[in-house]
Amino acid sequence: MTKKLKMLAIFPHPDDSAIFAGASLNKWVREGHMVSAVCCTDGEVGTLRSDLTKEEVSRIRKNELLAANKILGIENPEMLHHPDGGVMDVTELRKDLFRCVRKYKPDRVISMDPWAKYEIHPDHQEVGRMGAEAAAFAGFPLLYPEQLNDEIQPHFASEVWFMGMLGHAPNCYVDVSSTIGKKVEAVLQFETTMSIISDLFGLEINQKSITRDDEKLIKSTDEWVRARAEQIGKHAGLKAAEAFYIQKCLPGHFNNLQPSTEAFTGKQVESPLIC
Repeated sequence: MTKKLKMLAIFPHPDDSAIFAGASLNKWVREGHMVSAVCCTDGEVGTLRSDLTKEEVSRIRKNELLAANKILGIENPEMLHHPDGGVMDVTELRKDLFRCVRKYKPDRVISMDPWAKYEIHPDHQEVGRMGAEAAAFAGFPLLYPEQLNDEIQPHFASEVWFMGMLGHAPNCYVDVSSTIGKKVEAVLQFETTMSIISDLFGLEINQKSITRDDEKLIKSTDEWVRARAEQIGKHAGLKAAEAFYIQKCLPGHFNNLQPSTEAFTGKQVESPLIC
Protein backbone atom coordinates (compact mmCIF):
# COMPACT_ATOMS: atom_id res chain seq x y z
CA MET A 1 0.00 0.00 0.00
CA THR A 2 1.42 3.40 -1.03
CA LYS A 3 2.03 5.79 1.85
CA LYS A 4 -0.30 8.77 1.76
CA LEU A 5 1.69 11.99 1.68
CA LYS A 6 1.04 15.59 2.58
CA MET A 7 1.95 17.83 -0.35
CA LEU A 8 2.15 21.61 -0.57
CA ALA A 9 2.24 23.46 -3.89
CA ILE A 10 3.83 26.91 -3.48
CA PHE A 11 3.53 29.13 -6.55
CA PRO A 12 3.74 32.83 -7.42
CA HIS A 13 0.63 33.44 -9.53
CA PRO A 14 -2.84 31.89 -9.65
CA ASP A 15 -2.26 30.01 -12.93
CA ASP A 16 1.27 28.67 -12.33
CA SER A 17 0.46 25.40 -10.60
CA ALA A 18 -2.20 24.43 -13.15
CA ILE A 19 0.06 25.21 -16.11
CA PHE A 20 3.20 23.51 -14.81
CA ALA A 21 1.89 20.69 -12.61
CA GLY A 22 -1.90 20.56 -12.87
CA ALA A 23 -2.14 16.99 -14.16
CA SER A 24 0.27 15.69 -11.50
CA LEU A 25 -1.55 17.50 -8.71
CA ASN A 26 -4.84 15.99 -9.82
CA LYS A 27 -3.26 12.53 -10.05
CA TRP A 28 -1.94 12.80 -6.51
CA VAL A 29 -5.34 13.91 -5.23
CA ARG A 30 -6.93 10.91 -6.95
CA GLU A 31 -4.38 8.64 -5.31
CA GLY A 32 -5.51 9.88 -1.91
CA HIS A 33 -2.65 12.19 -1.01
CA MET A 34 -3.44 15.42 0.87
CA VAL A 35 -2.63 18.27 -1.49
CA SER A 36 -2.68 21.89 -0.31
CA ALA A 37 -1.88 25.05 -2.24
CA VAL A 38 -0.37 28.44 -1.42
CA CYS A 39 -0.48 31.25 -3.99
CA CYS A 40 1.96 34.00 -3.04
CA THR A 41 0.42 36.89 -5.02
CA ASP A 42 -3.00 37.84 -6.30
CA GLY A 43 -1.57 38.08 -9.83
CA GLU A 44 -3.01 41.57 -10.09
CA VAL A 45 -0.76 42.74 -12.94
CA GLY A 46 -0.96 39.49 -14.93
CA THR A 47 -3.10 40.66 -17.82
CA LEU A 48 -2.59 42.59 -21.04
CA ARG A 49 -6.00 44.23 -20.71
CA SER A 50 -5.99 47.95 -19.86
CA ASP A 51 -9.69 48.26 -19.03
CA LEU A 52 -9.33 46.65 -15.57
CA THR A 53 -7.90 47.93 -12.29
CA LYS A 54 -5.49 45.90 -10.17
CA GLU A 55 -8.28 45.35 -7.67
CA GLU A 56 -10.58 43.97 -10.35
CA VAL A 57 -7.88 41.68 -11.74
CA SER A 58 -7.06 40.45 -8.23
CA ARG A 59 -10.70 39.55 -7.58
CA ILE A 60 -11.12 37.84 -10.95
CA ARG A 61 -7.92 35.83 -10.67
CA LYS A 62 -8.82 34.63 -7.17
CA ASN A 63 -12.09 33.28 -8.56
CA GLU A 64 -10.21 31.69 -11.46
CA LEU A 65 -7.83 29.98 -9.03
CA LEU A 66 -10.73 28.68 -6.96
CA ALA A 67 -12.42 27.30 -10.09
CA ALA A 68 -9.22 25.67 -11.38
CA ASN A 69 -8.37 24.13 -8.01
CA LYS A 70 -11.89 22.74 -7.68
CA ILE A 71 -11.36 20.94 -10.98
CA LEU A 72 -8.00 19.60 -9.79
CA GLY A 73 -9.50 18.53 -6.45
CA ILE A 74 -7.61 20.99 -4.24
CA GLU A 75 -9.72 22.82 -1.67
CA ASN A 76 -9.23 26.21 -0.01
CA PRO A 77 -5.98 27.48 -1.55
CA GLU A 78 -4.29 30.00 0.71
CA MET A 79 -3.41 33.38 -0.81
CA LEU A 80 -0.61 35.39 0.77
CA HIS A 81 -1.37 38.66 -1.08
CA HIS A 82 2.23 39.68 -1.76
CA PRO A 83 2.43 42.22 -4.61
CA ASP A 84 2.72 40.88 -8.16
CA GLY A 85 5.30 41.96 -10.70
CA GLY A 86 8.70 41.62 -9.04
CA VAL A 87 8.27 44.06 -6.15
CA MET A 88 7.48 41.74 -3.22
CA ASP A 89 9.43 41.93 0.04
CA VAL A 90 11.48 38.72 -0.02
CA THR A 91 12.11 38.82 3.74
CA GLU A 92 8.38 38.87 4.46
CA LEU A 93 7.75 36.21 1.81
CA ARG A 94 10.31 33.90 3.44
CA LYS A 95 8.68 34.37 6.83
CA ASP A 96 5.21 33.64 5.40
CA LEU A 97 6.41 30.46 3.68
CA PHE A 98 8.07 29.23 6.88
CA ARG A 99 4.68 29.61 8.54
CA CYS A 100 2.98 27.73 5.70
CA VAL A 101 5.41 24.79 5.85
CA ARG A 102 4.93 24.66 9.62
CA LYS A 103 1.15 24.87 9.23
CA TYR A 104 0.63 22.28 6.47
CA LYS A 105 3.56 20.03 7.49
CA PRO A 106 4.18 18.70 3.97
CA ASP A 107 6.29 15.70 3.09
CA ARG A 108 6.67 17.21 -0.38
CA VAL A 109 6.89 20.84 -1.46
CA ILE A 110 6.24 21.61 -5.14
CA SER A 111 7.49 24.97 -6.41
CA MET A 112 9.28 26.85 -9.17
CA ASP A 113 12.96 26.21 -9.91
CA PRO A 114 14.79 29.43 -8.95
CA TRP A 115 17.95 28.18 -10.67
CA ALA A 116 16.38 27.74 -14.11
CA LYS A 117 18.49 29.28 -16.88
CA TYR A 118 17.11 32.47 -18.39
CA GLU A 119 14.19 32.64 -15.96
CA ILE A 120 13.65 36.39 -15.99
CA HIS A 121 10.51 36.59 -13.85
CA PRO A 122 11.59 37.64 -10.34
CA ASP A 123 8.38 36.30 -8.78
CA HIS A 124 9.22 32.81 -10.06
CA GLN A 125 12.79 33.09 -8.81
CA GLU A 126 11.92 34.47 -5.39
CA VAL A 127 8.99 32.17 -4.66
CA GLY A 128 10.97 29.13 -5.79
CA ARG A 129 13.95 30.08 -3.66
CA MET A 130 11.97 30.99 -0.55
CA GLY A 131 9.73 27.92 -0.92
CA ALA A 132 12.80 25.68 -1.06
CA GLU A 133 14.37 27.46 1.90
CA ALA A 134 11.19 27.03 3.93
CA ALA A 135 11.15 23.31 3.13
CA ALA A 136 14.71 22.89 4.41
CA PHE A 137 14.82 25.46 7.23
CA ALA A 138 11.33 25.66 8.80
CA GLY A 139 12.22 22.85 11.21
CA PHE A 140 14.68 25.03 13.10
CA PRO A 141 12.72 26.27 16.16
CA LEU A 142 14.90 29.35 16.69
CA LEU A 143 14.02 30.75 13.26
CA TYR A 144 10.88 32.91 13.57
CA PRO A 145 10.03 31.47 17.01
CA GLU A 146 7.20 33.99 17.36
CA GLN A 147 5.25 31.89 14.84
CA LEU A 148 5.14 28.81 17.03
CA ASN A 149 2.01 27.73 18.86
CA ASP A 150 0.01 24.54 19.37
CA GLU A 151 -0.72 24.23 15.63
CA ILE A 152 2.32 25.92 14.06
CA GLN A 153 5.33 23.77 14.94
CA PRO A 154 8.83 23.37 13.44
CA HIS A 155 8.77 21.10 10.41
CA PHE A 156 11.19 19.94 7.72
CA ALA A 157 9.80 18.75 4.39
CA SER A 158 11.34 15.54 3.06
CA GLU A 159 11.75 16.77 -0.51
CA VAL A 160 11.24 19.63 -2.94
CA TRP A 161 9.90 19.00 -6.44
CA PHE A 162 10.80 21.81 -8.83
CA MET A 163 8.35 22.41 -11.70
CA GLY A 164 8.19 24.56 -14.81
CA MET A 165 11.42 25.79 -16.36
CA LEU A 166 14.17 23.65 -14.82
CA GLY A 167 17.82 24.46 -14.24
CA HIS A 168 18.71 20.77 -14.35
CA ALA A 169 17.60 17.81 -16.45
CA PRO A 170 14.44 16.25 -14.94
CA ASN A 171 15.04 13.34 -12.57
CA CYS A 172 11.35 12.42 -12.37
CA TYR A 173 8.57 12.07 -14.93
CA VAL A 174 4.99 11.74 -13.71
CA ASP A 175 2.67 9.69 -15.92
CA VAL A 176 -0.36 11.98 -16.40
CA SER A 177 -2.10 10.17 -19.24
CA SER A 178 -5.18 9.67 -17.05
CA THR A 179 -5.41 13.28 -15.79
CA ILE A 180 -4.29 15.45 -18.70
CA GLY A 181 -7.92 16.32 -19.49
CA LYS A 182 -8.36 17.83 -16.02
CA LYS A 183 -5.30 19.98 -16.62
CA VAL A 184 -6.86 21.33 -19.82
CA GLU A 185 -10.05 22.18 -17.93
CA ALA A 186 -8.09 23.89 -15.15
CA VAL A 187 -5.91 25.97 -17.50
CA LEU A 188 -9.00 27.17 -19.35
CA GLN A 189 -10.30 28.80 -16.16
CA PHE A 190 -7.65 31.52 -16.39
CA GLU A 191 -9.42 33.79 -18.83
CA THR A 192 -7.63 36.89 -17.51
CA THR A 193 -4.18 35.66 -18.52
CA MET A 194 -5.13 33.86 -21.73
CA SER A 195 -3.69 36.70 -23.80
CA ILE A 196 -0.30 36.17 -22.15
CA ILE A 197 -0.56 32.39 -22.40
CA SER A 198 -1.46 32.63 -26.08
CA ASP A 199 1.65 34.74 -26.74
CA LEU A 200 3.88 32.54 -24.61
CA PHE A 201 2.90 29.28 -26.24
CA GLY A 202 2.11 30.46 -29.76
CA LEU A 203 -1.65 29.98 -29.67
CA GLU A 204 -3.17 31.91 -32.59
CA ILE A 205 -6.09 33.57 -30.85
CA ASN A 206 -7.70 37.00 -31.15
CA GLN A 207 -6.56 38.47 -27.84
CA LYS A 208 -9.26 41.14 -27.80
CA SER A 209 -12.10 38.63 -27.66
CA ILE A 210 -10.70 35.80 -25.55
CA THR A 211 -13.15 33.98 -23.29
CA ARG A 212 -12.91 30.52 -21.79
CA ASP A 213 -15.96 29.49 -23.84
CA ASP A 214 -14.32 30.39 -27.15
CA GLU A 215 -14.23 27.20 -29.24
CA LYS A 216 -10.94 28.11 -30.89
CA LEU A 217 -9.38 28.82 -27.51
CA ILE A 218 -10.62 25.51 -26.08
CA LYS A 219 -9.28 23.62 -29.10
CA SER A 220 -5.93 25.42 -29.12
CA THR A 221 -5.43 25.04 -25.37
CA ASP A 222 -6.34 21.36 -25.48
CA GLU A 223 -3.92 20.74 -28.35
CA TRP A 224 -1.12 22.69 -26.71
CA VAL A 225 -1.45 21.04 -23.27
CA ARG A 226 -1.63 17.55 -24.75
CA ALA A 227 1.20 18.13 -27.22
CA ARG A 228 3.45 19.46 -24.48
CA ALA A 229 2.69 16.47 -22.24
CA GLU A 230 3.29 14.09 -25.13
CA GLN A 231 6.60 15.78 -25.94
CA ILE A 232 7.77 15.47 -22.33
CA GLY A 233 6.49 11.91 -22.11
CA LYS A 234 8.61 10.75 -25.04
CA HIS A 235 11.72 11.17 -22.90
CA ALA A 236 10.35 8.61 -20.46
CA GLY A 237 8.45 6.25 -22.73
CA LEU A 238 5.10 7.62 -21.58
CA LYS A 239 2.09 8.83 -23.57
CA ALA A 240 1.84 11.99 -21.46
CA ALA A 241 4.02 13.31 -18.64
CA GLU A 242 5.01 16.28 -16.52
CA ALA A 243 8.66 16.68 -15.58
CA PHE A 244 10.22 17.63 -12.24
CA TYR A 245 13.63 17.97 -10.63
CA ILE A 246 13.55 16.49 -7.12
CA GLN A 247 15.87 17.41 -4.29
CA LYS A 248 15.76 15.50 -1.00
CA CYS A 249 15.95 17.68 2.10
CA LEU A 250 18.21 17.58 5.12
CA PRO A 251 18.04 20.23 7.87
CA GLY A 252 19.30 23.41 6.22
CA HIS A 253 20.51 21.60 3.09
CA PHE A 254 19.61 19.49 0.11
CA ASN A 255 20.92 15.93 0.30
CA ASN A 256 22.87 16.34 -2.94
CA LEU A 257 26.55 16.13 -1.96
CA GLN A 258 27.08 12.58 -3.18
CA PRO A 259 25.35 12.94 -6.59
CA SER A 260 27.05 16.30 -7.13
CA THR A 261 30.44 14.77 -6.38
CA GLU A 262 29.74 11.84 -8.68
CA ALA A 263 28.75 14.23 -11.47
CA PHE A 264 32.11 16.02 -11.11
CA THR A 265 33.95 12.72 -11.48
CA GLY A 266 32.06 11.83 -14.63
CA LYS A 267 29.97 9.02 -13.14
CA GLN A 268 26.80 8.38 -15.09
CA VAL A 269 23.74 9.91 -13.48
CA GLU A 270 20.98 7.50 -12.45
CA SER A 271 18.03 7.18 -14.80
CA PRO A 272 15.06 9.45 -14.01
CA LEU A 273 12.23 8.08 -11.91
CA ILE A 274 8.87 7.28 -13.53
CA CYS A 275 6.04 8.11 -11.14
